[in-house]
Amino acid sequence: MFGPLYLYPETGMGKGEVLVATAESARVFGKVRAVSLRVFVCRHCGHLQLIAADPEALYQHWSAEQGGE
Repeated sequence: MFGPLYLYPETGMGKGEVLVATAESARVFGKVRAVSLRVFVCRHCGHLQLIAADPEALYQHWSAEQGGE
């Protein structure tokens, strides 16, 4: 697990996806390092599960901001 990360609503002409962005890039408009989220829901209880579509790319962005890889 790594973080913090932030939900980043896509605006404009996109599909209206909700993205997850790294902490630093979420503060800089136009330079957001984000990946889309896959959302799963239990039809019985309504529990939501969010899964990053490309967790490795997100980790690489996050790690670079931390002074790592």
